[in-house]
Amino acid sequence: MNSSLVQTYKVSSCAKICENCQTRPDIPYRYHHGGDQSQALILGIFPLHTINETTRYSCGNLDTGSFFVMVVEAFFFSVKEISQRTNMNFSALAFDDCYSENRVSLILSEFLSGKLKIPDGRGKFLDPNNVVTVIGAAASGVTVPMTFQFTSLGIPVISYASSSPDLDDRINYPYFLRTVPSDVDQAKAMIEIAKHLKWKYVGGILYVNNNYGSKGKELLMSYANHSDICVGRAIEIQETEDNSFDVIDEMKRTKSHVFMYFGTDVRLKALLAKMKKDNYQSVVFLASEDWGERQDILDDHGDIVMGSITSKFETRSAVNGFDSYLQTLKPEVENTNDWFRNFWANFFNCNPPGRFDKTKDTDCPANTGFSSQNIGQLVKNQRIVHVMNAVFAVGTAMVNVKDKLCQGVSYPCENIKSHVDDVVREIQNVKLSVGGSTFSVFNPKRNGNVGFQILNIQKTDIQSYEYKQVGLDF
Repeated sequence: MNSSLVQTYKVSSCAKICENCQTRPDIPYRYHHGGDQSQALILGIFPLHTINETTRYSCGNLDTGSFFVMVVEAFFFSVKEISQRTNMNFSALAFDDCYSENRVSLILSEFLSGKLKIPDGRGKFLDPNNVVTVIGAAASGVTVPMTFQFTSLGIPVISYASSSPDLDDRINYPYFLRTVPSDVDQAKAMIEIAKHLKWKYVGGILYVNNNYGSKGKELLMSYANHSDICVGRAIEIQETEDNSFDVIDEMKRTKSHVFMYFGTDVRLKALLAKMKKDNYQSVVFLASEDWGERQDILDDHGDIVMGSITSKFETRSAVNGFDSYLQTLKPEVENTNDWFRNFWANFFNCNPPGRFDKTKDTDCPANTGFSSQNIGQLVKNQRIVHVMNAVFAVGTAMVNVKDKLCQGVSYPCENIKSHVDDVVREIQNVKLSVGGSTFSVFNPKRNGNVGFQILNIQKTDIQSYEYKQVGLDF
């Protein structure tokens, strides 16, 4: 174009200072190469760090209390196990979404476009077209937009934790499955517990203003109304900034000591810390499963939440050997795995061998390792169990997918993308074995075929508290 002939043409130039500009954050990952014959890639999305309250594209601190670093270990362990059982030789790739839909959008954009180049172990780079299934995410607010993106690519998504009722929509999310129930079932279970306890008045429903919390609050309000349970008010907790003192003021105004909580464990810990600082105690919560049985909450705030009721998804693990694997897991073995090394430093409060950026006062003794009690808790952790079951469901189903859709050609084949409904059906119909019996991973709605374990926080001695199972809900 001849710019001299255009009267309105002006030369553009970059501003010298951009106040709103942000540098692109690094995208750490962990990759397992399945072998020379491996093509199929299972992608895992996990929240290893907390959300960054300044910019949602970056991350906050490592979230050691949720054990998601160990969930990643379970992910890679189960991929290796199912590869051996099926002789499919899956490769695996894991990213950290930091509970942020913005961050996961950035990660997927960089990876799927080929801008993020990850060595595949054979002198080339990973081909995003070889992703056969996505395991993730945990937070519903991340899973919903992520699933929408993978739906357009014809790739099934299996979440191990996202329970939002939005994901029950099979029109917009036709290739989505999850190993956990929908919040529709969870909210009903919570109201049934309140009815069993003969609660007629609840001071308020505390909820985090993300997809998980907001949808859960709406369900609780509706079911409470139909059950003649009066709810004083809905009290909003900000997801990305700490408004705990405002929340506490609203709680006090209800003149009640009984509340429901539907939100993330990260925001709960911030609230409980402020409650302790404000000397606001003697509160009983009926809480959703994201609280679950986090031990760090009891260690730090057991005196505040004693008597509260939480729940966790039922756990039936079809994967054996993870306990033995944990016994051998050491930072010197995982010397290139920064996620695990940082977790180890925080969990044992010491510097792992070979660490130059020492953040703790002492180095780890040579005999540092997980105790039998630690291992017992980890193998029953609901996130760990559901991730491993999800991976085993995928691996088991892909044997049939390969035989039916990739006859005479290498797997994964183009025929899979044009028959995604068949792939999803194979995954949905998988049955896994545990203790000599079999169970279906998914129900007819493609939600987890599990119920809830009801837990009550009780005092064991002067300064110790525990979660005691007091019931089941199916």
